[in-house]
Amino acid sequence: MKAQFVTTCTDFNKRYLQKVGGSQAQVFCTYHGLNLESFPLQEHASKNDCPRILSVGRFVPKKGFPVLIRALHLLRERGYRFNCHLIGGGEMEIELRSLIKKLKMEDRIELLGAMSQDELLAYYRRADIFALACEVQRDGDRDGIPNVIVEAMALQIPIVSTNISGIPECVETGVSGVLVAEKDPSAFANGIALLLDRPEWARALGRAGRAKVERDYDALRNVMQIGAALRRAMGNAAFPQIPLVSEAAALSEAQVSRYETATTHVEG
Repeated sequence: MKAQFVTTCTDFNKRYLQKVGGSQAQVFCTYHGLNLESFPLQEHASKNDCPRILSVGRFVPKKGFPVLIRALHLLRERGYRFNCHLIGGGEMEIELRSLIKKLKMEDRIELLGAMSQDELLAYYRRADIFALACEVQRDGDRDGIPNVIVEAMALQIPIVSTNISGIPECVETGVSGVLVAEKDPSAFANGIALLLDRPEWARALGRAGRAKVERDYDALRNVMQIGAALRRAMGNAAFPQIPLVSEAAALSEAQVSRYETATTHVEG
């Protein structure tokens, strides 16, 4: 059986799949979405005398936490003031705690375990910078677009990350954050320093990040995109003519209601 289309969550993966499947492969990208009601817009401004840096993810090699810790050590050596929370859990936890102790960074970096979304939101809202030093492993293991980056952007937090995989599709240097080379603590430290040195610019990047999420990562719109592809594939006239994400910036409440009614009828 031949698939009528394939969907993936980054343009990076889309290009790869088109190479694998050939020029005739029907591949489209629809990004992971957020329920924006869970991330209500608020004016983000530092509430902290000492800047707070946040990083969230599983403690696994592709997340690059050792690079982040070494970058923060470099920043301390340069005289920067900050505190950092690393939130997650996983196979590298003992290694990360050992590195923090070795670099005598216990007073700057706090390693926290996994937590609920509500608990995590409280840390997002207190953060001035979100940092994630993603990297590509020898076996090719890598992130696409980490959901935590999108969540941080939704709350107007400027991003520092790396220029790999699908991340540049979400974060643009000088627009919504700063991207640097992977596996390079010095480059990562420089990226964070840019935001620490220019807090007003950092807040502007955060606002632009929220706008990007509203445009490209709204869960309802992205579900509509998949629904439209399924409708075309099935040739089912019962489905309404839902616009693609790129065409859906001005969806009305009536259009949304029409979609929900139609899909409920088909499924029921």
